[in-house]
This record gives sequence, C-alpha cells and structure tokens, in this order.
Amino acid sequence: MAKKTQKPVALVCTSGTAAANYYPAIVEAYYSRVPLLVLTADRPHELRDNGAPQAIDQIKMYGAYTKYFHEMAVPENTEQMKRYARRQASRSYSIANHPNKGPVQLNFPFKDPLVPDLTLSDLWGSSTQSFVNHITGKEQIDASAASQVLDLLQGQSRGVFVCGELHSDEAKEHLLQLAKKWEVPILADVLSNLRKHPYTNEWVISTYDAILKQEEIRNNLDVDFVIRFGSMPVSKPYMQWITAQRPEVHIVVDENQGYREPTSIETTMVFSEPASLLKQLNEAESLPEIDRKWSNFWFENNQTATEILTLNQDELTEGTAILALSETIQEESVVFVGNSMPIRDLDTFFLNDYKSVQVMSNRGANGIDGVVSSAMGVAATGTPVTLVIGDVSFLHDYTALFYC
Repeated sequence: MAKKTQKPVALVCTSGTAAANYYPAIVEAYYSRVPLLVLTADRPHELRDNGAPQAIDQIKMYGAYTKYFHEMAVPENTEQMKRYARRQASRSYSIANHPNKGPVQLNFPFKDPLVPDLTLSDLWGSSTQSFVNHITGKEQIDASAASQVLDLLQGQSRGVFVCGELHSDEAKEHLLQLAKKWEVPILADVLSNLRKHPYTNEWVISTYDAILKQEEIRNNLDVDFVIRFGSMPVSKPYMQWITAQRPEVHIVVDENQGYREPTSIETTMVFSEPASLLKQLNEAESLPEIDRKWSNFWFENNQTATEILTLNQDELTEGTAILALSETIQEESVVFVGNSMPIRDLDTFFLNDYKSVQVMSNRGANGIDGVVSSAMGVAATGTPVTLVIGDVSFLHDYTALFYC
C-alpha cells in the first residue's frame, strides 16, 4: 500500500518475535525508499531481560534500516501524555514521508494488554490537521549548478539518458520532453514506467537490454556521456557495457544525498529532485550537439530487436506470456513482478505503448520475501493488479493468499 500511494502506512504487531518477522520488509522498505510506520508493542521495562515471555530486546532492533527510532513512554491517561503521543506521531510520519522516504520505528511498552473501552464516546478523537505541522521543500540545485551539468556535456555527441525506477510523474514527463528536445535516446528500465506511458515517444528504447546482450555491439559501442535518473536498472548487459566503456561523463541524479551508484566508475553525483533538474535542463538555451548516426543506431536496433522479440508468438514461453500481457494489460493497472527471471523477462518483452500502466517490484534488496503480500497490498488500494512471479517466490509467500 505504501509503495503504491507513496504515503506512510502503519504496521502494528505484538512484542517478541512478531516484530522480528517484519525484518525483511523493513530492509526492503529502507532500500526501496518506501515510507512505513512500524509500531511495535513491547513488554514493560521491569519484564525485560529476565526470562519473561514474549520479551526480546526491541530497542533499535532494525539497526540502520530505520530513519528514526523512539521508545514511547509507558501510557498514562493525562493530557500531557496525549500531547506527547500526538507529537511523536506527527514527527514520525513526517520523517518517514520526507525524501529519502523510508521506515521509522516506535516501540510501545505496555504494562497490560492494550484493550480499548469501546463503550467510550469519541473513542478515537478527531483532528483536522497534523498535531505538529512540517513545512519542507524539495532538494534542488541553482541555475549556476545546472549550467555546470551542461558544461560537462560540451563536445560530447554520443550520449544516453538512463532511467531506473522513478516515482515522480512530473519527472517522467520532463524526461520524455528533454529526450525529444535534445534527441538523446532513453534506455528505459521496465520499472521506469516510461514504456507504457501516455506520452512515451520514439526516444524511449525499450529493447536496450536485448541490444546490449550482443557482445560485439557491447564491446564496440563507444559512449561519451550517460545521465541516469532513478535507481540502477535491472539489466546486467547495461552494467557490463557501462563499466567496460567508462564514458567520459557519467552523471547520476539522486535526491537528498542518495548514493545509488554501484559501477565504481568516475561519476558526477547531482543531488537534486529529478523533476527540478529536468525542468532546468528543458529551459536551458544551450543544447548538446548529438551525433545523428548515434541516434539512428538506437532507433534501427530498437526496431530490429522488437521484430525479433515478437516472432513466434504462438509458442508458449515466458517471453510470449509477457508479450501477451504487454499487449492486453488494462489501462490504469499495475503489473507487480517478482525478482530473478520474472523481472528480467519483463525488462526484455514488455514493450512501448501509449497507455498508462505501472510496473512495480521489490527491488530494494531483490529478495523473494513477501512478493505475494506486496502485490495484494497494491490491490488493496483499489488498483487492478497482475502478479508475475516465479515458483520459489510464490511458495515462500503463498500463505498470504489465506488472508484475501
């Protein structure tokens, strides 16, 4: 639910190993930048570390995988304590929801089980706004810093935009516009959601993974500059190509001091909310002079790869299954895809179309934990979901279906 809405969702559990069962989800949320409020019940202080049941050490139990931890006071029915609780709730929500988004943990020690008196009037109270208001802004660079980005591209004629998982609709539209204006191809990861987009265009190269799988092409395709938005793409051939070619200019755009750059090549990190930077680049008067032969190479090979990938659709394979899904998927729906081969099949066979479809996956830690549950959570927001999953991931989490 949090992945789909990009707003914090609360997880509530009892004490002990119940909280430990959340660990894989917390790790995934941290690396995927998903906002979560993890509310863990706990035993009171006098029953800790002395053999009492359902009592383990829950203090900062998720370590560095939460953005914030706070041990709540033992509840008291006083106005001061209610204000304290509301302040912590507001603070935790804001921290979880502010870039880079992620999980926070509040630990609640209770002397007795928390049993509300449902006969009380106005039991839950009411509020029209947050108890503590937070006014925040988006990280962005100024005009002179944006000019530095353009200066790096002077004399570089063979370049690409690379787009991994990107949540901002504004950023997607600005990137599609910039690619068209600069005439620079976009190597669009399937999680970029630029392939199935109302404004997708000919500059979106959906088959780049298939193209770069050809070793001869990969070894001889010299690139001058790469500008990447979003997380690292799924494609292994892209990783092999970029680390071997070592472009003259390699720029990674990330917000709030994020550092998602595993290639270990010389890189310029630009810390800015992507939409803000893209808007500045779109408004700039100077444009890089792109080699037209370079652009034509990507156009022609994208067309050839598409023709090859769509052959033999009568034969049932993983590829033809994804092609059928790509052609028939409903507007305004979600494809939730598991890791290992399913995400790679989708990256290869999920082709461009002028429709609004969102592809989602748990790519933070690339694990098999909770994939069925995650897809069900997206569906719980009222969105039609198609789950594409491998057998091991399915067996790991199939019991989630018991709670449908």
